[in-house]
Amino acid sequence: MANVERSFSPEATGQYTIRGSPLGATSVYVNSRLVLSAVEDTYNIARVEVAKGPASTSMGVSSAVGVINYLIKRPVVGQRFEEIFVRVGSNDAKRGTFDVNLPYRFRNREAGIRVVMVAVPWW
Repeated sequence: MANVERSFSPEATGQYTIRGSPLGATSVYVNSRLVLSAVEDTYNIARVEVAKGPASTSMGVSSAVGVINYLIKRPVVGQRFEEIFVRVGSNDAKRGTFDVNLPYRFRNREAGIRVVMVAVPWW
């Protein structure tokens, strides 16, 4: 995203900035709910919405700098799919993600069940 950065310095771990200005404590949301810490991993994020400056009022929040809203993956009704990703990198870096969506019928109503997982070896 243009003009949106995230710093990982010891003083500001996970601090977001928009156009060079730091976001306040009430400017990061997950599914339109306030979170008080930065989103560390994005394996279960479907979409990111960024409203810069006064446009943040369109999201129901008044912020001079802006707002970031992460939308989590949700079940999809009537569809079945599976996704498996494996990533291997230098310094023994390994990571796997698993995303499955299953259609489900309960009392003649259609629904969906979605499971999203991540596996990272800790040894």
